[in-house]
Amino acid sequence: MSLLPISPHKTLYNRFRRWSDKGIFDLIFDLPPAATVIGDQGYDRDKIRKMLSRQGITSCIPPRRCRRKPVH
Repeated sequence: MSLLPISPHKTLYNRFRRWSDKGIFDLIFDLPPAATVIGDQGYDRDKIRKMLSRQGITSCIPPRRCRRKPVH
């Protein structure tokens, strides 16, 4: 017997269907290309910074307090 009244896959399906009906995905995927990304310290990862620089996007992300390597 499941403790949840509705199975998780059913709720996700309903959520995506509702978002699709409202046009949320069209708004998300039709955004104009960005020249700069502004983020908080949670986005301070080398992988994220490299990915953005490869795409020609400038990142404006403050370093975390525990960062050992300086940001280039």
